[in-house]
Amino acid sequence: MTALKPVRLKRVADIKHASKTEIVTAVLAILGGATRAISVDELAVACHRLEPKSFSWPEYSWLPNLDNVRVTLVDVGRSGAAETLTNGRSRQKLWRLTDRGQEWVASNAGLLDELRRRLPDPEAASTLNVASLAAVAVYHVLARREASVAPRDLVVAEAFRLFPTAFGLSGFAGWPDATRVDQAIRANDGLLVRDDTVVIKAAYRPQLAEIARSLISTERGFGSDRRRVVKGSAQKAVSRVETSKLYREFCHHGEVAVIDVGQLCDLLSITLEADSDVLRARLNTLTGLLEEAERSDLSDFVKWLKTQLAARNWRVLTDTREVGDGD
Repeated sequence: MTALKPVRLKRVADIKHASKTEIVTAVLAILGGATRAISVDELAVACHRLEPKSFSWPEYSWLPNLDNVRVTLVDVGRSGAAETLTNGRSRQKLWRLTDRGQEWVASNAGLLDELRRRLPDPEAASTLNVASLAAVAVYHVLARREASVAPRDLVVAEAFRLFPTAFGLSGFAGWPDATRVDQAIRANDGLLVRDDTVVIKAAYRPQLAEIARSLISTERGFGSDRRRVVKGSAQKAVSRVETSKLYREFCHHGEVAVIDVGQLCDLLSITLEADSDVLRARLNTLTGLLEEAERSDLSDFVKWLKTQLAARNWRVLTDTREVGDGD
């Protein structure tokens, strides 16, 4: 049997030079894969919305190609950038970034920003009427094709990709409402319909370009809602560590400090009966949040915790006499 070649992720300065493996890894990061496990379905939808050319069906450009993403994830795993977990209830396979994956993401921030700018923030888009949203879709089709005329079918697909809530078919999630897109186009005086194509009137182009730029930005692009939630959670995690008695004990005694199980349970929000999987998961989540908050000064404390817990075979209790009130 021929051994599979190792997969290596390169540093990417321009998305045009990014492989599917690198794009999927970047999208996994945008979805919060450093601190939570992501399903293949969620990842496939995000990959399709951010890079439809690579992750859509040729005949139906508005549909994500799930198999394409699933196959690419095999290479992501072989590169060491991500690992699989299993949902305990549904047995569904989930994906999360490894330490190596997070290091690659940190060195390719420009690629992530470029991907985020491909989609608007839903909150910002909600301030515009559907006629303006349809015009933005036309603008993006023309920019991508470097043309002056946009085919109607591509405009429908792009409008749904950019604004699925506004242009999705009622009752059929994942499918565009072409009639609604057509009505929005015709309601915009700055657009001109010619047979099965759409043109932007010259006088409207500067205004439309400004509207499109205002919607797409690094700070308010795809995943911004999730980043805001994670950022808030990260700051709460920092506060929880800094105010914990266990952290103060470590600061005072260093690596010779001894774990108090009550303080450990308070910090990780676990019970004395928590098993090793729960303990590892909670500590990994805490580690990810501290990294998100860029508090590298707390890394020694986390490393000490991991060392102490490994010595206890990842159990809260090793002796019933350890039980205390955490004071």
